[in-house]
Amino acid sequence: MHRNATYPPTDSMRILGYYNSDNHWYENISGLDLTKLTDLNIAFLNPNTAGTFSDYNLENLEKVVALAHAKKIRVYFAIGGGNPPATLASQLTPANRAAFINNIIQLANNLNFDGVDVDLENNLITDDTARYGSFIREVSAALKAHHKLLSAALVTWSSGPRYIATATLQQFDYINIMSYDSTGVWNTQKPGQHSSYTLAINDFQFFRSRGIPAHRLLLGVPFYGYAFGPGYPSPDSDGSFTYRDIVHNFPGSENLDTVVVPGKGTIYYNGLPTIQQKAAYAKAQGAAGIMIWELQQDLPASDTKSLLSGIYRTIH
Repeated sequence: MHRNATYPPTDSMRILGYYNSDNHWYENISGLDLTKLTDLNIAFLNPNTAGTFSDYNLENLEKVVALAHAKKIRVYFAIGGGNPPATLASQLTPANRAAFINNIIQLANNLNFDGVDVDLENNLITDDTARYGSFIREVSAALKAHHKLLSAALVTWSSGPRYIATATLQQFDYINIMSYDSTGVWNTQKPGQHSSYTLAINDFQFFRSRGIPAHRLLLGVPFYGYAFGPGYPSPDSDGSFTYRDIVHNFPGSENLDTVVVPGKGTIYYNGLPTIQQKAAYAKAQGAAGIMIWELQQDLPASDTKSLLSGIYRTIH
């Protein structure tokens, strides 16, 4: 990459955090401790009906990229997400794909991004596997020509050979494994832990079994949890809780993975011990690093209860 000499060594473990700020990127980044990150994923930048990214505050984004680069952090922008606009699917079609990829390259070059993260999920993979494979192959070639990286956020259920060919998986420089959301507020009939240590091991080994070397895999961890019980959802909560709010409201919860809310139910999440156990596993496996969703859900990194700080302590 064009700035690699100033970056953390590519063979060191990465700590990559997703940063989701709904177009207020520069205003909100002061709340993050970037010193413990090696990589930052801006989530999400999606095309408008014309296939461009002109709806975003690009000057604002450019400041964020420059700020991160000054701290020797690689910066990507993520396309897609769990609830992307309907316009995204149309940009992946043969009629629009070349122009859309050109717009991706233009944005990456103009704002000096180091790479692009493709977070296409659910039907954007499963409804048309040929479309997905063609897009990945073509955007990969375009990014490589401009010395940019390509990563993907993937889950195991839609990453088997039925949906993604091995040759397609090999196009990614890195894969961010979304090892969470095995259940959630959308599935009240399946209460329990959504991101167990066992799930992390199984998900990591799944991608290894698909031929992806460990040094190209980042194990994803959640900085949030879900509640199940008669009190959820409620008028003041949909049942989703950030780690920050859990620790603020339940003393000692940083050392647990569940807290019982009297009369309401149980919140399932990952506390410090589990997060650090996962980080230690990734390190022992020779993984590329740890991926975090999402940075703003943590305590300040200066707090000893911070999950980001716990990850940093574990891998260094």
